[in-house]
Amino acid sequence: MKKLIKDVLSPVAGVTVLSLPLPVFIKYHFLEAQTLGNFISLCIITAIVTMTISWFIGLKKTERNTLISVVKNKLHKK
Repeated sequence: MKKLIKDVLSPVAGVTVLSLPLPVFIKYHFLEAQTLGNFISLCIITAIVTMTISWFIGLKKTERNTLISVVKNKLHKK
């Protein structure tokens, strides 16, 4: 159980806690109008923030290296 918490739940909680504040701040301070453009912008910002935080906090170094090699292999096949 301790291993599960350390290996899975801690990174998930860290990514969740760190990913949430910036999009919420941007929504309430910069994109107050409820338009489709603002919604799309907020979705893009949220995706970028979550991916960046997941890269550094959610993934272990071996997982990052595996992901990099898979992407490189996919790009070189084309």
